[in-house]
Amino acid sequence: MDAALPPPTSADHRLAAARHAFSTPERVPMTPHEEAALAGAAEPPLRHEGLKLARWTLGTGPRVLLVHGWNSRGAHLLDIAQALVEAGFSATLFDLPAHGDSGGQAASVVHAARALRAMAADCGPVHGVVGHSMGSAAALLAFADGLQVARSAHLAGPSSLTPMIKWQADIPSSTPTAVSA
Repeated sequence: MDAALPPPTSADHRLAAARHAFSTPERVPMTPHEEAALAGAAEPPLRHEGLKLARWTLGTGPRVLLVHGWNSRGAHLLDIAQALVEAGFSATLFDLPAHGDSGGQAASVVHAARALRAMAADCGPVHGVVGHSMGSAAALLAFADGLQVARSAHLAGPSSLTPMIKWQADIPSSTPTAVSA
């Protein structure tokens, strides 16, 4: 029996828009200041899940990985990286999948956590992680999946993604069960 699907409703369109908003980041270019500060710090991209992840390392010493947020890029954490270098650490900035100079078209906290674990495995011993916004949530997920570091710092990380998902979906007729699914 071939049953035709019903035509899409406005709720379907809102769900599609929410899915797009939560999986397709905007690419932000580096500023001239960021390009100058990272000149000579680029490392070969990390191949991860069929993508190339752009990365830069500044300084020498125990390594700290910096994980940016949504619609951002590693270079946006340059001030923190420079402070870490002044304190005797090396700081590795990288662009998450579908962000900055890295490959990919779609991303999520799960993609970011897997990228962080792969970056840590490739970099060797990692002393610490600094995560900003979605990067903080990704770091916490990576820790839950086995990434171990001596220290971590979390800046403006979400306390819950549920309110954002409900706001993005904006479906008045949705039940709590439907929204949480």
